[in-house]
Parts: sequence; C-alpha cells; structure tokens
Amino acid sequence: METLDDLTLVQVFQNQPELRNEAFHELIVARRTGLLQTFFRRRGANPAGIDDLVQLVFLCLYTRALDGFRLPLELTLPLEFDRARAIFTPWLCTVARSVLLDVLRKEQAEASKLRRLGERAGFRETSSEPDPAEGVLATEELASLARVLDRLPTDVGNLLRAYYLEQQTLQQLAFSLSVSISTVSRRLTEACALARTLLDPKG
Repeated sequence: METLDDLTLVQVFQNQPELRNEAFHELIVARRTGLLQTFFRRRGANPAGIDDLVQLVFLCLYTRALDGFRLPLELTLPLEFDRARAIFTPWLCTVARSVLLDVLRKEQAEASKLRRLGERAGFRETSSEPDPAEGVLATEELASLARVLDRLPTDVGNLLRAYYLEQQTLQQLAFSLSVSISTVSRRLTEACALARTLLDPKG
C-alpha cells in the first residue's frame, strides 16, 4: 500500500472491500494525521481535544465521506496525479471543517445546558454593569455561594468558581486541566448537582 498514490488508494478503498482497512490506514492515518492535527491546531482547537477531533474525522471518512469522494474525469489520468492530490487534500480539509463546526455547535448547546444547571444551583451570569438596585441581593447570593463552595471538595469548588464566577470557557478549562471539553462538561454537571444539593437539601 505504501507504494500506491492517493487516487489509487481511494479507488482501492471504494472498490475492494477486502483491502478497505489497509487502504484507509495508508491514505488517511499514515499520510494525513499530521495534516489534520495542524489543521485543528491552527483553528484554535483545544490541544487536549485535537486527537479526539482527528478520530472523529477518521470515523466520518471511513463510514460515509470517503465513499462519496469523486474526481472530475479529466483528473483521473495517472499524469494528472499531482493535480488530483491538490483536490483531495482541500476536500479532506472541508470534511475536517464540517466536523469541527459540528463539535462547536454541540459545545455551544452544552454550554447553554450548563448555564441552566448553574442557575438552578444558584450561579447566575454576572453583568459588567450590575444594577445598583440588585446590589444587596447579589451580595447575599455571593455570600451564600461562597459558603457552598467552601463546603465542596477543593477541585469541585475551583471548577465551579472558574466557570461560573470567573467566566472561563469550556475550552479554557479543558486546556488548563489537560482534558477534553466533554470531560469538563461532565465534571461541571456533577458539580452543579452537588452544589444544588448543598444550597437546597430538600431539592
């Protein structure tokens, strides 16, 4: 497989089921992993989640996208290989961009869910221009939250404080903790449930 050009590997993948796995590994995993990692890194993806993004692209390509790749007829001749590869790589980047956008949409939905969970646990979004009439109430709420945070395990309290009070993003937290965004989201969900229990033991 290593001696085959990209277009031949695509054709093997699409037309020879018994060699499908080998062709995919050589064409995508061996030849394009570094390209995909660089693609996501340059677009500001969380470094801890880049490998996960690459794996999502692999899955997308293997299960559906690569079967649909087609070249214009004038590019199928062996002499046109360099032009063909120039088309395949941008196409691959389009697939990667689609995967990234899908992940970002899911992250935004997850952030909205976490905001709702935080509100139920007593965390409200802070305003850059607070209403003076709400000053006393805000002070009381912060004091109550501070007491709750002090009763939580240190790592749990720090996570809630960073996300809801310091307004760090999921991506920033994932980067600082060297974990994936989904892991941060899960930890925040669990932390909100625990904080809510402490704020309102009766539920």
